Amino acid sequence: MLPFFVAGVLCCRFEWHKYIGTRLYFVVILGIFIACNVFGLLQESFKAETAFVGTFFTMSLCLIIGKWFPRLFSSFRNYTFQIFLMGIFFQMAIRWIFVKYGNDALFVPMWLLSVVVGVYIPTLIAGIIKKSAPEGVRLCFGL
Repeated sequence: MLPFFVAGVLCCRFEWHKYIGTRLYFVVILGIFIACNVFGLLQESFKAETAFVGTFFTMSLCLIIGKWFPRLFSSFRNYTFQIFLMGIFFQMAIRWIFVKYGNDALFVPMWLLSVVVGVYIPTLIAGIIKKSAPEGVRLCFGL
């Protein structure tokens, strides 16, 4: 996780979002993403590089969609920390279901489902905790 943390710090420090959110960058990173994941451009030993490509592809996609639909992400904008804390557990559950029962045709729908579930279930839980839990419990969730 350290390389992703450092990359996030560098993205903020050098304002890479200005470049990542452009259509040209999106087309280029989409091509690399497809080459890495569909055609296996990077070998098994380059898992970290493939993960970085996926992360930057997702960031670019979100920045572009956010420009077209500015209110789309407003429902969870204030819950990013809670999504970080809890989202992985829901995404792991979807991953487990895919590995146990899925096939290759289900990869894209399961990936999309894991993103939606990983974002919106923690947001829902955090919203409930924010409204009804005592202050000590809210602090445990960063609220």
